[in-house]
Amino acid sequence: MPPDKRPRVYLARRPNGLETGGRGSINTEIIERAGGINVADAALGEGGLYDASLEQLLAWNPDTIITVDRKFFETVRTLPGWSQIEAVRRNRVFLSPALPYGWIDFPPSVNRFIGLEWLSGLFFPQDRQSDLAETAAGFYRLFYQVEIDAAAREPLLGPLR
Repeated sequence: MPPDKRPRVYLARRPNGLETGGRGSINTEIIERAGGINVADAALGEGGLYDASLEQLLAWNPDTIITVDRKFFETVRTLPGWSQIEAVRRNRVFLSPALPYGWIDFPPSVNRFIGLEWLSGLFFPQDRQSDLAETAAGFYRLFYQVEIDAAAREPLLGPLR
C-alpha cells in the first residue's frame, strides 16, 4: 500500500496522552503491523516509551489516535491544544479494548491477534471482510474459553468500530 494511503497514527498513553512508543517498541509494533505509520518514529527513534510534548503532537498532526487510557479517551476533547490535532477534529480517537488484556499495548501476547484485526478494520474499513464482533467472540472462545453473548459484548469489548 502506498505510504500516503496509510493512516498516520499516534499511540496515546497516560491520562494526559503524552506518553508514546518509538518505532518497533512492544507498545506500537501492532499499530505498525496493521499498516499504520507511527508519527513518533522520526523524532523518537526505535523502541521504548517516550514522553512527547503537545508541540510535537501539533507538528506530527496525526489523523488517528489510538489510546489505551480510558481517562484520556474521555477527556481528550477538553484538553488544551488537542482540538487542533486532525485526529481529534475528525473524531478519530479510539480506545483500545482491554479485557481481559489490552489488545494493543500490554501485555505482548496472543491478545494482539485480535488487536491486529481491530486496528486493520479501523485503518482500512473498505477492506474488512468479517464481522469484528463475531471474530472477537471466536477469539475469546478459542484463547480464553469464554462465550460472549450480545449483552456482554459492549462492556467487555467496548464499541467495536
